[in-house]
Amino acid sequence: MAVITVPRPLREKLGEEGTDALIALLNEAGENNKQSVIAVVAERFERRLAEEIGKLRAEIAEAMGKLRTEVAGEISKLRVELSEETNKLRVELSEETNELRVELSEETNKLRVELSEGTNRLRAELHELRANLIQWMFVFWIGQIGVLTGILFTFFRK
Repeated sequence: MAVITVPRPLREKLGEEGTDALIALLNEAGENNKQSVIAVVAERFERRLAEEIGKLRAEIAEAMGKLRTEVAGEISKLRVELSEETNKLRVELSEETNELRVELSEETNKLRVELSEGTNRLRAELHELRANLIQWMFVFWIGQIGVLTGILFTFFRK
């Protein structure tokens, strides 16, 4: 706080009490002036701050709108790409599935042919084995009949 000095002629006319009262009045006026300047400056600062915050909010809202638009565009692009890739994968999967079905069908047909050939060979071998067995059975039976006939002739001849 500044020191207020009252000039001597004024001090002599006002006296000691008047001088002290004048100094108190001037100090009070200065303090009131200081308080009103601070209030005005604070008010202006708050107004300016509110304006700047409003501008900042508007800029942020605009930037957010642009960002949302960009994000929405990118998302739609990604959806299109995803859809295209999904369709490509479906086509590839379908082609691979069809190829596998064809291969499976070919292998199944090969196995059926091999199984049929094997079965036919086994049947032929079984028929040959049966014919051979029947042939040997006839040889055995004829041998048995010959032996029995020989025994019967020897037995009844006596």
